[in-house]
Amino acid sequence: MADLVLKGLLVLVIGAVAGWINVFAGGGSLLTLPLLIFLGLPTAVANGTNRVAVTAQNVFAVMGFRSKGVSDLRLSLLFSVPAVIGSIIGARIAIDLPDA
Repeated sequence: MADLVLKGLLVLVIGAVAGWINVFAGGGSLLTLPLLIFLGLPTAVANGTNRVAVTAQNVFAVMGFRSKGVSDLRLSLLFSVPAVIGSIIGARIAIDLPDA
């Protein structure tokens, strides 16, 4: 039971720090992805799980930036097109990679 509480606390703290890092500079997955693998998830599952958290972080970050009027929706959508294409290709490749 204590191990489960410790792991939950670790996920909470590292997740919050990673979210903060993602908003300021990106790269929070450098913390969360290894954590998920450490917790026993296969690499592809950890990556897919991490993507859900990153998506949620991004939704709320965009809302925050938009509420202050400091984002350019048109430019954001322009950058989103190649990013989505790359994400689709990357996910298909990552699924087939063996665990490290």
